[in-house]
Formats: sequence, C-alpha cells, structure tokens
Amino acid sequence: MWGIFRRFGKFTQIQELAKFPVEVDKYLTALGDTNIYKSYMGQKPVQTLDLLYRSSKKRLNLNTIRWEDYPEIKVCLKELPLKLNSYSLANIITIMKCCSKLMIKDTDLWKSLEQAVIMKIGQLKERQLHDVISAFSQSKSTNSQLWKEIEQVIINKFCPENNIQSHVLALIILQYEKLGLLDQNFLSILEQQINKTYLNLNGADTSQILQIYLKYKIGSDDFYKFLTKQASLTLHTMDCFNATLALISFIKLLKGDQVNEFENHILMLSNHVNMKIIGSIFYNYAKYMPVPIINDAKRRRFMQELGNILEKNNEIIDKTVSVEDLVYTLYGMAVGKFFDKRDTWGKILERVTLLGMENKEDIILFEEIKRILEVNGMKSLIQ
Repeated sequence: MWGIFRRFGKFTQIQELAKFPVEVDKYLTALGDTNIYKSYMGQKPVQTLDLLYRSSKKRLNLNTIRWEDYPEIKVCLKELPLKLNSYSLANIITIMKCCSKLMIKDTDLWKSLEQAVIMKIGQLKERQLHDVISAFSQSKSTNSQLWKEIEQVIINKFCPENNIQSHVLALIILQYEKLGLLDQNFLSILEQQINKTYLNLNGADTSQILQIYLKYKIGSDDFYKFLTKQASLTLHTMDCFNATLALISFIKLLKGDQVNEFENHILMLSNHVNMKIIGSIFYNYAKYMPVPIINDAKRRRFMQELGNILEKNNEIIDKTVSVEDLVYTLYGMAVGKFFDKRDTWGKILERVTLLGMENKEDIILFEEIKRILEVNGMKSLIQ
C-alpha cells in the first residue's frame, strides 16, 4: 500500500514539474540539452536562460517555482560555471540577473559568478553597477574581496566621472552598511556624489541615507541641510517606516521644531504603526527631547496619539518579538510621565516577562525606568 502512495507521489511531482506553457517549456528543455554548452554554441546558454526568464515572468508566478528542482536546470547549474571565463562581463551579469529573478540560489554557481566578476571587474560600467549589486545582494553574497573590488571601481572610476545615479548611490550605501563594510572614507567620497544628485533622491532613500550618516557621525552641515530639505520635499512618498527614520534623524539633528509634518504623516498612516516604530520614537523623543515631551503640547499630543493606538490595538503588543522595542516604549512613557496609561504599562510588562530580558542594554535601561518611576512616586506601575 505505501509503495503505491510513494509511486503516486513521484508521479504527481513529475506532473507538477511539467505544468508549463509551451514557450517556457521550450527554453527549459533547451537548457537541459548538454549540446547547448559546447564551445561552438557561444552565448547560446546565456540567451536561452534570458529567454526562459522573460517568458516565465509573463506567464508564471515566479515565487511559487523552485527551478533548482528541475533536471534541466540541474544540467545548467553543472555546465554554466565552466563557461564563465569565456563570457564577457555583460553576459555574466545577464546570468546573474536571470538567476536572481528566478530565485536560483545554488551556492556553487554564485561562488563561480563572484570569481568571474572579480576577474573582469575592469570591464564594469556605471549602468551595470545597480544590476551587479542587486544580484549579489539577493544572493546574500558576503565575499569581502568581491565587495572591496566593487568599492575600488566605484571610488577610482565612477566617482571621478560624477555620473552615479542617485538610486544607485542609495543601493551602494544600504548594501555596504548591511555587510558592515562601510567606513568613513567611503562615506565621505559618496557624500560628494550625493551632493550632486540629491534632488533625484526619493523619500525612502533619503530617510535611510540620513540614518546611516548619523550613525557613523559623518557629513558636513551643508550635506545635512541638503538631506533634511529633501526629506521634507519627499515626505509625501514615504511609508510609515521611512517617515519614522526621517523623524528620528531630525530629532538627532536637534531639529525638533521642524517635525510637525513628519508626526502628522505618521499619524495619517497609523494603520501601519507597529511596536518597532513606537519604540523608536518614544526612546529617541525621551533621549533627545525630555523636556518638550512634557511641556510642548504638540510633541506630547503626538506621543499621546501613539499611546492611544497601543491601547486600542492589543495585537501590536502581542505580536512584538523584540524586548528592546518594548523597553524603549516604557522608557519614553516614563520620561514623558505617561503614568495614566496603566493598562498599557501592564500589557507591555506582561509581554516583557513572557519574552524574557537577557540583553545587557535592555536591563540597564529598565533599571533607569524603575528609578524614574520611584522618583515620581509611581513604582506601583511595575510591581
């Protein structure tokens, strides 16, 4: 009986693998033919892979397909790395783009692609920079030699020409930050490029670049004037997360008198508010504006509105997985003397207890919260 089910399961899998439109199946079959990888076929494998991607994206939901399970793709993954040295960088980038879009994550293939790009890095053109960084970011490449080679080309070839597009600059900064490969020298060089292209930055890019430069404590006054002006101009395009990043950057730059529009924008998008957003705002308001959140009616009203969102939507607290966000929120409530929200205090503390507090910074901040409550005669809130 079990043998029948196993055979039926294999048959079903074969049937599932065969459910492709004719055009897609044609290119997939071609990639499974080892003859296509013969030297006299030249770029044929690259062209066929590109056609497979183009035909698939029009007709299929690529998120539901594991291409690496198909025998034809297994042939491709075996044969293609052997051909890379004979291809131009343009062909290699086409392979990278297609594999990235098709979500082919074969480790050996991507390692071969990394080495191929390193070998031909001198051929890299500015217009190809976005595709290269995007593809290697998608594949989660951590090859430090690769990223250093790309960095050197950016510094020595593209920056002197002043022709890096703003969205590419943003991608470079965000990717190198994620990899922990940013340094002050690289940021200073990129700052000069941003100064020339800042008018083309969108809201998301502007808010994230602001945050990163503040983190590294680098950037001229004029540079921050450019970015804060651009943040205000593009605020209407920002989602709740990026508006929060911009708001916090303004607070850190001591521009608390210029945050009204950011606060209103976040409240307008209140359906997208989560604990990370509230925690970040409460902590930074308490750290950088401890007096205004008590005495300034507008700042206090904003925090009150966010507190009301927590009261009305228990799921925001219940779904939180970060103790840090919860402790940050309590710190803002303590410094701002929001002692009337007993239910919120209780729910957050219950969640903190459930998750457990292990991080040293969280424990230190929680001790400060207890001290503030004791000074204000409100220690009962955490007992």
